[in-house]
Amino acid sequence: MDFNFKYAESINGMLVSARELSIYEFLKKVRILLAKWNCANRQEASYSFTTLIGKFNDILSENEALCTRMTVVPATEYMYMVHDKQKHFIVCIKEKKCSCNAFQIDEIPCAHA
Repeated sequence: MDFNFKYAESINGMLVSARELSIYEFLKKVRILLAKWNCANRQEASYSFTTLIGKFNDILSENEALCTRMTVVPATEYMYMVHDKQKHFIVCIKEKKCSCNAFQIDEIPCAHA
């Protein structure tokens, strides 16, 4: 199900009784509903220790564990040669690129980066 569609259906469900109100009262009800949701979401986010959603935080944690077995040799301030078993990867931190291409595709650091 589409993310926006899911929330549109939630809003519709919450505003069934408000449809009978005047336009002013209806919009007031919508404003109050959205304010409550924003407040609840803000409170939930304030208890989070990361700005990433769970899926991406899990990927970064896995990459962090994988990188402990790799050897990193700096080439320049931003370029590094990363040795992973029999393979070698070139990582450019400044340009957010890795020769494995995962950094560019996922737009989050791969295990080499």
